[in-house]
Amino acid sequence: MTFGTDLKDQIPLIVKYVGDGIESLHQFRSFLKERSNIEREYAQKLEQLSKKYKSQHNTSVKHFLTGADPSQQQQPVKKEDQSTTLQAWNHLLKQTGHIAKIRFRLAEDINDMIVEALRETAVRKEECRRKHAAFYQRLKSERDKTYAEKDRAKQAYDEACLEIENLKAKKARGGDSEKLQRQIDAATLDCYNKKNLYLLAVNIANAERSKYFDEDIPILADVG
Repeated sequence: MTFGTDLKDQIPLIVKYVGDGIESLHQFRSFLKERSNIEREYAQKLEQLSKKYKSQHNTSVKHFLTGADPSQQQQPVKKEDQSTTLQAWNHLLKQTGHIAKIRFRLAEDINDMIVEALRETAVRKEECRRKHAAFYQRLKSERDKTYAEKDRAKQAYDEACLEIENLKAKKARGGDSEKLQRQIDAATLDCYNKKNLYLLAVNIANAERSKYFDEDIPILADVG
């Protein structure tokens, strides 16, 4: 059993199901775009924060190394002799700048690798969905056309049979017997022809119906 044979003539439901899936892709893509923007904004703020306090930190370190009054001849303090607080402060600023770079890369990766891939997938699936829906409508239209031709042939046959009954009724009421018999014979021949056309239309409609339900629709449902 396949998806198509299990769900015969359920193409509209399948098309809707695929459409819902495409909409979910759009929602997921929208979420990731917003996530990427948030990551980029966060990275920018971290970078700005790091630069702001790094400038202040450099001033503080310079002051610490040279002393409060640079004009006085003092022995500079070696960097290895800096306080633990200054070392931790320096490490924190470096880490903040590093995290900002990582966040920038994450934002770019989300946008370039995932968001764009989702867009291409959604476009491809939507194009495929439209083609399948259009092909389904064409198949359905062709099937309905054979059904309509069968119905017209049936109506023509019924009218031919009714014409024979009307002519026989006239003959029974005492009309021109020979003339009416010729008309009855002609109407009977016409009725036979229309019966044959009706039977042919029934066979065509049945063949179209079998092909539609057993071949075309299962194949269409399983494609893609």
